[in-house]
Amino acid sequence: ETWTWDGTSWNRVTRSPAPARTLAAMWYDSTLKKTVIYGGIGRITSADRITRYSDMWTFDGNGWSELKPASGTPGMRYGAQAAVDPRTNHLLLFGGLRDDPVPPVPPATTPGEVQVYADDMWEWDGTAWTRVAPTSVPPARENGGMAFDPTRNEMVLFGGYAGYFFSDLWTYNPPAWQVKVFDPLGNRRRVGP
Repeated sequence: ETWTWDGTSWNRVTRSPAPARTLAAMWYDSTLKKTVIYGGIGRITSADRITRYSDMWTFDGNGWSELKPASGTPGMRYGAQAAVDPRTNHLLLFGGLRDDPVPPVPPATTPGEVQVYADDMWEWDGTAWTRVAPTSVPPARENGGMAFDPTRNEMVLFGGYAGYFFSDLWTYNPPAWQVKVFDPLGNRRRVGP
């Protein structure tokens, strides 16, 4: 479901919905002048198997439209950290849980897939995705927090999960990530189901 807030009330938008998903990257794209979602995980219908998405959709306030960049996308992933860098008005995307192809293991003939915590970084300029190669990167993770700090004029990444919970803090000023606080509480394993 998609809902809009006009300052007074919520209104449901039912025209042209994007496929249901969670853990997608979402941002306002000032080049397109639309809200964009990329990736995520979900089910097309409640009877379907889980789908890991690599698609992009734009929202203009009235409905969703699929966006198919000529350059493609960074691939199937969910839980990526994403934030718009106001210095360039480009989206920066870091990591997430990526779905990578693996060759078939005999006697199988069909390639498989493996989920990988990613530490790759991408930039979206409103038209195309470009892989960014920082000289240093934080450890791979999903579901961390990433935002631009206007006071310090830098991108900030905090926490996340990759089999254990992070509590580290990193800053990004091209061309490198720099650790500011390295997990003072230590890696905390998930307890329970």
